[in-house]
Amino acid sequence: MSHSPCGGPPALDQRTDTHSSDPGGRLLRVLGLAFGIAVSVGSAIGSGILRFPGEVAARLPSPGLFLGVWIAGGMYALVSAPSMAELGTMMPRAGGAYLYAQRALGPYPAFIVGWSGWVGGCASAAAVATILAEYLGGFSPAVAAHPFSLALLLLFPFPLLHWRGVRWGSGAQQLTTFLKLLAFTALIAACFLVPAAGPRPEAVVRPAPTGPALFVPLMLALQGVMFTYGGWAAPVGFSEELHHP
Repeated sequence: MSHSPCGGPPALDQRTDTHSSDPGGRLLRVLGLAFGIAVSVGSAIGSGILRFPGEVAARLPSPGLFLGVWIAGGMYALVSAPSMAELGTMMPRAGGAYLYAQRALGPYPAFIVGWSGWVGGCASAAAVATILAEYLGGFSPAVAAHPFSLALLLLFPFPLLHWRGVRWGSGAQQLTTFLKLLAFTALIAACFLVPAAGPRPEAVVRPAPTGPALFVPLMLALQGVMFTYGGWAAPVGFSEELHHP
């Protein structure tokens, strides 16, 4: 089945049975809008927002620089989202950025894009599990002594869910995103509603780097920001399985 010259989406099979693919080799469209929103929100709002703001502030001890890098990361995602949305609509096939690079640049650049995306996805999942294990270790010294073992245990159920079926993975994504939003809402509310336990110590603020010395901490801070925002384009990887990509 070929695409139109204008890149319009072909008429794909609309069946919604539980198998992962049809005899023609196309994935079935069994995912909806709720999953698309959940995977985007759940991927972009992860454990990075709990880990990296402190590191960014340590590297850029200036309110202007600190807020500036977070605004820059948000603007990057904002201006890039329409392009990814258009590509996902024009080419509703599995593969995401790999597919777009293949069409535009050829097989070898697409291989690099696809391989780096796969490695980045695995590394991101491992980082999220490790950060979560470190936070859970604060509740128990026994848990804190084995953070990597706990991280593996946290990751283990998710391959089983995806092996069980796409619908199971979709339901798990929507549930975990909903719980994550509740937790973050409660945390934000607590910051404003729960009174401080005592007088706050005076903060020791280092002078912010300037000139050429600013380049390295700025790049490292942006790296943490982009990791935190990373995942906003996750829905395009599921374009072939979405009812309305």
